Amino acid sequence: MLNNKKNCIKLGITQNCIDVFAHFSHLPYAILLDSANSNHINSRFDIIAIEPQSTLEVKNNKSFLNNIESSDNCFEIMNNELSHLDKTKAGYDLPFNGGWLGYFGYDLGRTIENIPTRAIEDINLPQMAIGLYLDALIYDKQQQSWFYVSQP
Repeated sequence: MLNNKKNCIKLGITQNCIDVFAHFSHLPYAILLDSANSNHINSRFDIIAIEPQSTLEVKNNKSFLNNIESSDNCFEIMNNELSHLDKTKAGYDLPFNGGWLGYFGYDLGRTIENIPTRAIEDINLPQMAIGLYLDALIYDKQQQSWFYVSQP
C-alpha cells in the first residue's frame, strides 16, 4: 500500500502479465487471474495480487481465519471482513479495488446444503482457500495499460 488512502494509479509497466507475475509468484498466496489472451468481451482484465491482509480456508467444513479456527461459517467471515473496505468503485472502469480472491472448491457446497458424497477424497486440498487483498495490479487489455489499486 502506498499510503492510508484509496489509490488508483496508471503505471508505466511494459511487461506482459506472465512476466510481471513471475516477480511475485514465489510469495505465499500470490494470485493471478489471467484472462488468457481471449478476445471474449469478458476477458478484458488480468489481475495480480499478493500479500493478503487475511486468509480464509475451509477444511473438513471448518473455517480458519488466518489459521485460527472460527465458529462462524466462511460466508459470515467474508461478509464481516468486506464490511471494513471502502466500497467506492475504482477509477478507469477497473473491476477490482480490493476484496477476496482465491478458489472455492465443489465440496464447499457441502457447507451450504446436503450434497451426496460420491468421490473419494484423494487430494488433500482445502474446500476453499482465499485471501483478502487490499492491493492489486490490473492490466486492461483495451487500454493496454497497467494500474495499481489499493484500499486505505
